[in-house]
Amino acid sequence: MKQTVLCAFVFLLHSFAIAQVKDLTIDCSSKKLLLDGKNVTSLNENDEIKIRIGKNCSPGSTISYEVDGEKEGNYDNTNTIKLKNKKSIKFGVKPPDGNEISLDPVEIKGGERRKNSLSKTSRYDRKNNEANFVFDQDGQLIGRQPVNIDADDKIKITIRCLMSSAAEYRVEVEGEYGPLDLNIRPSSTDEAGGQSKSEDEDAYVEWVKEFGPFTSEEITLKIYKSGTEIVTQRIRINPLYHVAVGGSFVATKVPKNEFDIFPLGNTNEYTIDSIITDVRPIATFNVIFYWKPTVDWITGKLKGKSHITTGRDILKEPTFWERLNPTFGVSIDKGWRENFFAGGIFEFARGGSISAGWHYGRVQRLADKNFELGVTPFSGSKSDIKLAEYWQWGTYFGITLDTRIFNSIFNRN
Repeated sequence: MKQTVLCAFVFLLHSFAIAQVKDLTIDCSSKKLLLDGKNVTSLNENDEIKIRIGKNCSPGSTISYEVDGEKEGNYDNTNTIKLKNKKSIKFGVKPPDGNEISLDPVEIKGGERRKNSLSKTSRYDRKNNEANFVFDQDGQLIGRQPVNIDADDKIKITIRCLMSSAAEYRVEVEGEYGPLDLNIRPSSTDEAGGQSKSEDEDAYVEWVKEFGPFTSEEITLKIYKSGTEIVTQRIRINPLYHVAVGGSFVATKVPKNEFDIFPLGNTNEYTIDSIITDVRPIATFNVIFYWKPTVDWITGKLKGKSHITTGRDILKEPTFWERLNPTFGVSIDKGWRENFFAGGIFEFARGGSISAGWHYGRVQRLADKNFELGVTPFSGSKSDIKLAEYWQWGTYFGITLDTRIFNSIFNRN
């Protein structure tokens, strides 16, 4: 009998240690969290807490709180907060007509950061083309909003809510997916959604659903709770490009030969000589091919996706390999049919690139191949000089300006 009573007593003590509810009070004057009038600097991970506002706080004030640096929204005083697997908790009090009072974080002893903590989830995963929007149970955005979402990204919506209310939420995303290319991927949304598993109806779970991708300039995100719209948010979608146009200023080694009549030494005779510019400047019109998606497709990095419907988002900071691109161009003058350029560019700044490559141009020479310039006498005038044309290769080096990037940056600002 004594052993039974002792075991029951030990069990009760163990249960009390596992789930002990503490009633805490926020003192707005000292900005402290109090328990029985004493300042609380730490809690135990086995604790469950309830919070109330002290008498020295303004009537009608609301309590907000953060767990492990993530905002959880406003506190409902009918619920308890469980501290299991949590590292720290921080409270704030918002008066009806004043600035929010923020308390210092309280350490939770024995707690570890949640293994699936949303703080470890990147809001924008560029590698996997995924934008993460995280909301609390009241529709307030948790953390930062993803930016520079492009037409190849999926939109992932996560709502942190109570298990008991997860079925009350519904999400709609209004947008279109219609790339100009012939290779069209389906625009239907990913219906595979749900929430993290938990047997506790009062535990917080993550309600998750994926949508997209979208090619609309803008999409509208709507979240409903029990049929009531609690979130309406417009999200900009950046277009993707395969090519761009630009202008270049280059120095080329393809000479521009001009011929004229000159005196032949100290005699009364004349000869023909050339005025050769070994390195001359020239302005060109260029087409820039953003070829990284094609390279990724060839090397198998796209994992089943097509390179036709991917491209470059010019509003994102380019990676090293996205800065390297082939380019083709012609001269910007009446001789554009006589000057062709092919090479590569390296983008050293947004819209500005160093370019180099080969110039294939048409040049002139004397029709008489046996005529020795500056030596053979010539009795005619400049108009009597007979010329022949031929094509010559040479190298070029210069600066290229990507007009599309410049226009997009200026239009955005």
